[in-house]
Amino acid sequence: MLFKRKEKVIDPIIHDEESNFTLSSGVHILNRCNNVTLSGNVIVLESFNTTFKEISGKAKVQMMEDVEIDVVSGKAKIGLFKSGKIRVVGGRASITTINTCEIDYVRDRSTVGTINGGFIRFVDDKAEVATITSGEVLFVRNKSRIVTMITGKITEISGNAKLVSMLNGKIQYLLNDSKVGTMNDGSIKLFADNSEVSTFNNGKIDEMLGRAIISANMNGEIKYQDKNTMILYSPKESEKRMSDYLLVKHMEEESVESSEVEEKQEEQLAEKTTQEEKPKRKKGKSESKAK
Repeated sequence: MLFKRKEKVIDPIIHDEESNFTLSSGVHILNRCNNVTLSGNVIVLESFNTTFKEISGKAKVQMMEDVEIDVVSGKAKIGLFKSGKIRVVGGRASITTINTCEIDYVRDRSTVGTINGGFIRFVDDKAEVATITSGEVLFVRNKSRIVTMITGKITEISGNAKLVSMLNGKIQYLLNDSKVGTMNDGSIKLFADNSEVSTFNNGKIDEMLGRAIISANMNGEIKYQDKNTMILYSPKESEKRMSDYLLVKHMEEESVESSEVEEKQEEQLAEKTTQEEKPKRKKGKSESKAK
């Protein structure tokens, strides 16, 4: 919850078309204000068409629409960000929901809950985005994490960054020890270096190069796979290996049966030959006695 139950509800102070001021306490509503700084424990219920120099400390904003923010830092919290621009979200700041927004950097240990649309240039350091339902991210890198991408587009995931679950969408490059946990659908254009896809349920990979690894390819399509890459498990490959094994086993069994038949025939022939020779030997002995 953005606002705890124990916090008292008081009448907000309304600021209309004010400029160059700082708020560090109290409850406020901002409309068409300019160059505002929020810090301390200030609470802003609503903000419309306003520019912010910085939102920091433990400042809390419930709803923002058509705003521009230079920096969100500290432990600041924003509930619903309907529209606007943010240059940097850093520190341990958090934004619960973004409907549409243009953000340059989400970095440090900051978090974004749900992005329903918009554009982020960098998700960096150890920052986290919980859910992308739509929108575009240029670079996810340096141990940062996106938990779920329902649909959308990511240009590059690299540098130990991770996408936990990909329901759909497009990834241009998956590089440099980065990882996708489960890929249920969508596409990856270039999958290379030491990067990994744990479970490839469905979707398409155009190129798999370097030492890229897929732990389990259930039903995904790979257009080109380099010889140095690795797929640890695949039902299709497993079925093929089993088919090859059964074929070899069947051939071995047929070979054994054929050998047994040949041995039996040889034994029968030897026995027949022995039986034919025995009477001739007896006749030879009786003739020698008569003489």
